[in-house]
Amino acid sequence: MEYSFDLEPGKLRINLEGTFTFRDSRSFHLMLRALKEMLDNAEVHMNMKRLESIDAMALGMLLLAFDTFKKMKLQLVFEEPKGQVKEALCEAAKHNPLNIAA
Repeated sequence: MEYSFDLEPGKLRINLEGTFTFRDSRSFHLMLRALKEMLDNAEVHMNMKRLESIDAMALGMLLLAFDTFKKMKLQLVFEEPKGQVKEALCEAAKHNPLNIAA
């Protein structure tokens, strides 16, 4: 998985690309830790339109990120998930209310 950031006033967009699997867990957690220190009442958007697939571990990390930002009183929005990624997020949303923007 590759990622990049776009920072706008009051909004941070994280662009995810490729395949997100358990192999990406270390870099994803490091990214989240760095973001927690940078954010100040910003809305966080995870752009997933170029994310091709995720495994169960990656889905768990996304849910952890959602809960982490929620505890920080920050909103995390999953933007434009497609295919298998969208199916996995929608299934998870049945049990945990998520912000998914088509």
